[in-house]
Amino acid sequence: MSLQFISTRSIKLNWTPAEATNTRFRWLDSVNFYLETGKILMNPGNHRLEESSVGEDQGYPLILSILGRLWGLQEMSFGGFIKFNYLLLISLGIVSSVLLFLSFKSLIIATAFYYLYLKIGIYGGHIDHHWILGAFIPFYLTFLIFFLKNRSIFKSSWFVIYFLIAGVANIMREGNGVVALLILSLLFIILMIQDGFKKFIPKPIFRTRFPYLHKNILLLTFLILIYISPMLILDGVRKWRNGKYFNGQPSNMITHHGLWHSAFIGLGYIPNKYGIEYADPSGVEHARKINPNVKYQTNEYHDILRGLYFKYSLESPSFWFDSFFAKVKTLHKEAVKFSAKFIRYLFPDDLNNYLPYGLLSAIFIISRKNKTSLAIFWLILAAILTSSVPALVAKPTTSFIVGFQAALFMAWFYFISLIYFAIKDFLKTHLPNQPFFDFL
Repeated sequence: MSLQFISTRSIKLNWTPAEATNTRFRWLDSVNFYLETGKILMNPGNHRLEESSVGEDQGYPLILSILGRLWGLQEMSFGGFIKFNYLLLISLGIVSSVLLFLSFKSLIIATAFYYLYLKIGIYGGHIDHHWILGAFIPFYLTFLIFFLKNRSIFKSSWFVIYFLIAGVANIMREGNGVVALLILSLLFIILMIQDGFKKFIPKPIFRTRFPYLHKNILLLTFLILIYISPMLILDGVRKWRNGKYFNGQPSNMITHHGLWHSAFIGLGYIPNKYGIEYADPSGVEHARKINPNVKYQTNEYHDILRGLYFKYSLESPSFWFDSFFAKVKTLHKEAVKFSAKFIRYLFPDDLNNYLPYGLLSAIFIISRKNKTSLAIFWLILAAILTSSVPALVAKPTTSFIVGFQAALFMAWFYFISLIYFAIKDFLKTHLPNQPFFDFL
């Protein structure tokens, strides 16, 4: 079955196991095994999911298992995965559009954002979860733009939504929620520099019995609990499963994507004297030089690769920097290619190489006289930098640059919005008493 999405891309709902990767096929097995038997995060044969779908995040199959039960399904197909992905993409897009409307009070800005958000191809219709940072980045940024534009009325408790979404993102794809916290932290550093440190000194709420207990500390603790609550639920489900079906014995396999495997083989982005290659077997080969019996994607396996990562990086810093800057160079090319979509054929190829930097410079120049606009510029720049981390740690390929591309999209959209508001203000000045402009 094939449907159309925004009249440009077909949606494939029926997939054969041969067309899907083994990992996603095991996810589907796990979901259907739960719908049939009630055994969560397990595969047929009563095997733990992490023992057959190794080195993969388990929040995604957990959510699909729960949704399948809520929807009353007896069996789920890969089409269910695709529908969930589009539902996530569309829902986050709608929320981001509403936040932009509340921030700029412009229906055109909100509508244009949603249309372009769907058109840029964040999600390609495949069975995967690598793409989802591309959907979460616009939400993170639009939420924080809403915060910046409404600081006088913004309630700190509203950050519960931001932290909860970030927590869910983190169990769906490891690190996606961490990006949200990094962006928020950088934003508050920016605001502290802009407004002065004194404004951010927390005020005590109890002066007698609890003189050192501050409202901000309590709020931050609560928000952190909200952020980790999805992970606590996921860990709780695994512990319940282990207690019921495995006599309480945990698995020695990691239950998430794992940083150090990707980071280590990421060193093999360029040829090197250590023989590291960007391929899964390369990590296994080097780990087994330390322990011939180590199993792939166990906790011990990651501990060994972490040690080797720092050993080789410190032993040969030039190797680490050469690999890093080779990835930066590729990421630059991807940024140029993506930016060229917005201004086609206007500049020769030599000038296109500077498009991303020209874009950021233009936003800075336009925004520098307005403190809020300037804060939004720094916010978007922070998002571009933090969303590039997956590509710089692993490899700047399609799987790892979608979040980076989404941050670049937000930079272009903000630049276009600034131009639009400048034209609108010009017309309002020269054509007064036109309520139509207020609507726009």
